[in-house]
Amino acid sequence: MDPMAKLRQSFLEECDELLSALERCLQDMDSGQGDGDTVNAAFRAIHSIKGGAGAFGFTGLVPYAHHLEAGLDLLRAGKVSVQAAPCALFLRTADALGALVAAARAEQPAPEFPDVLDALKTFVSGGPAAQGPLAAEPASLPAPGPAPAQPSAGPAAEGFLIRITPNANLFRRLVEPPQVLQSLEGFGAPEMLCDSTLVPPLELLDPSSCHLRFTIRLETRAERGPIAEVLERCFDDEEMDIIPLGGIHQEAATARAEEPAAPKMPSSPPPAANALAAVPEALAAQLNAARDLPLMSPLPDASGVVPTLKNRPAMVRTIRVDLDRVDRLMNLVGEIVITQSMLIDRSRSLPVLHALQLTEGIEALTRQTRELQDQVMAVRAQPVKTVFQRMPRVVRDLAATLGKQVRLVTHGEDTEVDKTIIEELADPLTHMIRNALDHGLEKPEDRLAAGKPVEGVVTLSAEQRGGRIVITIEDDGRGLPRDKLFAKAVSRGVMNADAKPSAAEIDALIFHAGLSTAEAVTDVSGRGVGMDVVKQNVEALGGRVTVESEPGKGCTFALSLPLTLAVADGMVVKVGGQRIIVPISSIMETLQIGNCRPDVLPGGGEIVRLRGDIAPLIRLADLLELGESGQETVVISAETDRGEIIGIAVDEILGQQQVVVKSLEASFGAVAGASAATILGDGMVALILDIDALPGLVAKRSAAARAAHLFPFPSAA
Repeated sequence: MDPMAKLRQSFLEECDELLSALERCLQDMDSGQGDGDTVNAAFRAIHSIKGGAGAFGFTGLVPYAHHLEAGLDLLRAGKVSVQAAPCALFLRTADALGALVAAARAEQPAPEFPDVLDALKTFVSGGPAAQGPLAAEPASLPAPGPAPAQPSAGPAAEGFLIRITPNANLFRRLVEPPQVLQSLEGFGAPEMLCDSTLVPPLELLDPSSCHLRFTIRLETRAERGPIAEVLERCFDDEEMDIIPLGGIHQEAATARAEEPAAPKMPSSPPPAANALAAVPEALAAQLNAARDLPLMSPLPDASGVVPTLKNRPAMVRTIRVDLDRVDRLMNLVGEIVITQSMLIDRSRSLPVLHALQLTEGIEALTRQTRELQDQVMAVRAQPVKTVFQRMPRVVRDLAATLGKQVRLVTHGEDTEVDKTIIEELADPLTHMIRNALDHGLEKPEDRLAAGKPVEGVVTLSAEQRGGRIVITIEDDGRGLPRDKLFAKAVSRGVMNADAKPSAAEIDALIFHAGLSTAEAVTDVSGRGVGMDVVKQNVEALGGRVTVESEPGKGCTFALSLPLTLAVADGMVVKVGGQRIIVPISSIMETLQIGNCRPDVLPGGGEIVRLRGDIAPLIRLADLLELGESGQETVVISAETDRGEIIGIAVDEILGQQQVVVKSLEASFGAVAGASAATILGDGMVALILDIDALPGLVAKRSAAARAAHLFPFPSAA
């Protein structure tokens, strides 16, 4: 790949981030939460997209970005209020830009959205206080040479003093100061003073970083808007300050009237200052003083304070890395963990003296491996905010389609989870949000009849529980229609008509393929395809999805997912001659089985008392058919994602260690009671116990036992 191709690819990736930020700002504006800062943030995002699109030749993006930028500029200038902004049009433009970026990434012809572009042009040219038709969209800086100055609507201004304090990445953005100066020549005769006092010594100089600052004096009768538009193609708002010379003269005159003893300008200024003779005395004094400062002395600020390098804020440095490289690094960490386990296992066969010496080195390796793992995981971790921020748009658009009033509430957006999981969450969450709006929430008239507010509420939240993240989608709608679900299940042959399922078993039918309670098939839902796919996708990530419903009050879906798919802490236990890994994050305590005195229930099964609570006792060897039960000596008190406490009886606890999580789905398929597998120090494979699946396995086994007791012989059919 040639260097320009890499730069273009990097720009397209940056476009995704900028479009995400843009849409977030537009949604805030649409919901009435936006202010001037929100508009400025949206303007900066679209300005960056436009500038990069022009520089890298993505000309299809430029007109949409330019007109959206012009529309946002009306808001910035106060010509259109934020409340009166056409946010729906702006959001459609953001969608169009997303489609154009996707086409550019796939190297396909750019799609066209003439209705969006025409609507934008109409808004910009006919909006309140608009100054005539929109200018042609520029793809780059204007060519050097004279250009007609924009006439001022009010009294003529003397000109502007432009202070430019660029970021260090100015040159990496392909911006050259001479080109900026040439682009201003159409408005007048700009004069520039360059401050190089922050340039470090040659041995410390990074040629790709900018350490220069500029002050430009521009005498012109043009308005601030056209000048700012030219400069904003190269600089962000925080990098420049455009001050009217007339206002500066007035301020300087006021200051002189209030302080007669103000210092005077030298009688014979140096030749370099002649070009700045019209600059107010205080500013000219600063500029002249800057020429006499040592090389490493920075330019004084407006208050006359000279900042030092010590109190300058530290620069945050980042790099963009392919996720594949991070994945390979994480796999390497996993292999180191396996090798570490092998060394520990081999050290047990050595003489005591040699084993002690080796153990010291292994302990140091363990600490370093743990730190390496934590750092790699920190690189891979991302807040679920990246997924949550897409949902307000889904709710807004679908609510308008369905004719419902819906408010989305989010909690726990800063909860972090592995990036691989983040990427797989978008589709399941989108589908469940759509289901909540379509099936769960009633129409406004139905909500009023039920005594509910017209506006429905969907709550999306995330929280960390132990080593897992739990995401819930809750609505205050009608709940699951259990009678319809049961009838559908009977008609599809999933259940017998004379079956007596519990409410939870009926609710779980929502995840069965082909079952839908929609009365008609629409483009939103109704085909019974979706919730079963959601369940499959979540389970493929080592998670599970459950549902709780209360008729007339709402429904809650809960997704439980591991925080990471790589390395975890586990307790190695022995069960029926096999070694099993129990996740440390689920363990509350361990105790001898004789201290908790299991009691047998009349209908079968056992219970134990754990810290005053009664919990079911699960004999793992019997449940997983790993060997004869009755050899158990230890009970592990564990907590499921739903807060249930269970007791797990095992033969022996062998120790605790880090394990590398390996998926079972790809090689062996799903294994009941196991979420994944790992490789132990001796090279043998051990299953990682799925704590949350154990109660369900016990219930299924009990139901099968009851059925076998009632119908001990197979039917003649």
